[in-house]
Amino acid sequence: QSMYDAYVQFTTDTFISSDSVWTEDAIGASRSVFSDGEDITLLANVSNPFGTYEIVGVDAAVSYSSNGSVVLGPVWMTLHSTDSSSNPAWSVFSTVLSGLGSGTYNITVRAYDPQGTPTWLNWSISVISADHFAVSAPSSVQVNTPFSMTVSARDASDAVMTNWVGTVTLASYLED
Repeated sequence: QSMYDAYVQFTTDTFISSDSVWTEDAIGASRSVFSDGEDITLLANVSNPFGTYEIVGVDAAVSYSSNGSVVLGPVWMTLHSTDSSSNPAWSVFSTVLSGLGSGTYNITVRAYDPQGTPTWLNWSISVISADHFAVSAPSSVQVNTPFSMTVSARDASDAVMTNWVGTVTLASYLED
C-alpha cells in the first residue's frame, strides 16, 4: 500500500473572530452597571485558529442605546494579553472608557484582518448617577468616642442604589 502527501487549499477572507466582550471595574470585577465618574475597562477576546498575527487592529465605539448616536469612538484598543502557546490562537484587547454620563449604552467592538474585513460583537452597559445621599448617624456623640454612621446613595425616588460606587466627602460642623 502506497502513501502520498496531500494538502487542501482554500481561499478565505478571514478567520478572525470576536469571541467575547466584557467590562470590568477598577478592581477587575466583571460588571455591566457602573456609576458616573467611574472608569470602565472594556475587554475583547479575539481569536484566529491559524494564529493571532492576522489580527491587525481592534476598536470600539460607544453609542446611546436610545437613539444610536455615537458618544465615543471609534477608539483603538491595545493588546492586554495573548495565548502563551507557540502559535497563539487568541488575544485580549482593552481600553478604558471614562466620562460616560448616566444612561444606557451599546458598545460595538470590531476586530480587523489584513484585508480590513471586520468581525464584531455588541455589549451593553448602564451608567447610574446618585440623585442624593442619605446619612444615618447618632443625633449626638461624645468627644473622642467612636461612633458608626451609614451613607447611602439614593435615586430620585429615594430608593437605595446598591450598584453605585463612588467617593463621598463628609465635612464636620459645630452647632450651638
